[in-house]
Amino acid sequence: MSPRVTTSAEELASLLDRDSGSIRSTLILLLEERAKGTPDVAIGERLLRELGRSIYATQILSHLLGAERVLLEIDAMERRMAATGASSPVGVERPGSAGAVGVRVPPMGGARSAVVPSTTFEEAVESIVSRRPALGAAYREAVRLNPLDRAFTMARAVSEEQLVRVRDAIGASLRDGATLNEAREAVAGLGDWTTSYAEVVYRNAVTRAYAEGRLIQARDPDVALVAPAVMFQAIQDADVRPNHAAAHGLAAGPDDPVWATLCPPLGHNCRCGLRLVDRIEAESLGILDAAGRVRPATVPPGARPDEGWRV
Repeated sequence: MSPRVTTSAEELASLLDRDSGSIRSTLILLLEERAKGTPDVAIGERLLRELGRSIYATQILSHLLGAERVLLEIDAMERRMAATGASSPVGVERPGSAGAVGVRVPPMGGARSAVVPSTTFEEAVESIVSRRPALGAAYREAVRLNPLDRAFTMARAVSEEQLVRVRDAIGASLRDGATLNEAREAVAGLGDWTTSYAEVVYRNAVTRAYAEGRLIQARDPDVALVAPAVMFQAIQDADVRPNHAAAHGLAAGPDDPVWATLCPPLGHNCRCGLRLVDRIEAESLGILDAAGRVRPATVPPGARPDEGWRV
């Protein structure tokens, strides 16, 4: 009996449940400096660089794990086909194949991410790619889609959001007659909000990059021979948002334009994901044309990102 393969939904849930780690720690340090009254210019670029590196590491590693999960799922699909006597249409990349291309990982000053908390970013990338050498291409695509300067821009936006909260807290305290020192004590009380905000930043980065990595890896022609489509999966519980639930079950080719709008996340703290649809399931769903290609999909009624959501 073949060993059970962890599903993408299970892996994503595990990643999202992890502590936001270095993102939270850096934001707390920023808050502490602001609570002391340290001018933002004096806080300097160091903490922003650390925050940017943490966001970058989270995005790249999530993308790689999403891509790796696709290959693991294809392996499992091929084993099931072999067990039933069906012929596999393809042998998806194996370690040592022509797809095994080395990668150059830039030094990140020991940056870490809660995605792979036990090691540095550089070591984590090298470990993943050594397991599946063809993921060198996925790494380069992840870097192209998530450049370091974009992570630094995100870090500045995150810091600005915190700064607005700090200014509002000081302003409200002073309007209520508090002294400046008392107002700064109120800023220190924003620690719980900062921790929660760090969680949102981390979860958004993981969900987007993980789904992106899966979607791009699913476009590989060898993968598409086994699993020609992907399906939107919402968590069908009491907390699911109606517009996310409306997209549940949407199946389309990985290069279908529908994913430009409906690739998770569809909003802050979105728990939705994408799963592979093998050729047998695609046929049963009636989404293949006479030539075996996936038909263009249409957006289900009510399926849309949250109001004002921007990736």
